[in-house]
Amino acid sequence: MPKSLNANVVTKLASSDGVLYPRLLLKLAFDAGDGGDTNIWNGIGDLTYNSDTYSGVGNFGTLTDITEPGNISQPEVEAQLNGIPSEIISLALGAEYQGRLAYIYMAFFDSDHTLAGDTYVENVFTGTMEQLTPVTVGGETDSIVLRMRSYFAEFENTVERKYTSGDWLVHQPGDNLCSFVARMSDRDTVWEET
Repeated sequence: MPKSLNANVVTKLASSDGVLYPRLLLKLAFDAGDGGDTNIWNGIGDLTYNSDTYSGVGNFGTLTDITEPGNISQPEVEAQLNGIPSEIISLALGAEYQGRLAYIYMAFFDSDHTLAGDTYVENVFTGTMEQLTPVTVGGETDSIVLRMRSYFAEFENTVERKYTSGDWLVHQPGDNLCSFVARMSDRDTVWEET
């Protein structure tokens, strides 16, 4: 089911000066050394949204279509980030990133190229970072392709846990939380009215 634009954006577009410029904001939970997120947007200069500062990287590359099929299956989204110094790419490839959060926002700007307000920002994708691939052109690496997977994709995975005492102890050594699970099937449960 496709998303609809929020009411503020629709109202602004319908007005006589209905000019809004869309921009993309990308929030990635890389371990940047300080435990913080890496925030970029396809504009110039710094942008503050929701108490986070996004660094402008101009036209940062390409983004595959973000679609919303009718079922719970959600395709992956890829972002190609261009013009990145090789030392930053090395840091990114060495960081703990798999399974960490990734957000893509669509922000709308006024004709004077300022953010029209927090209500003019839409979350268009939430998921996890899955794979980071360097792209080499002419012997130099200056781009990376980041593959992100939606949370909806997790519904397709089955959980192979039994929640028995043995299974629990493999994941939580010394924790006896499930030590009585096997005996519970032999017990009678008496429900009484109060």
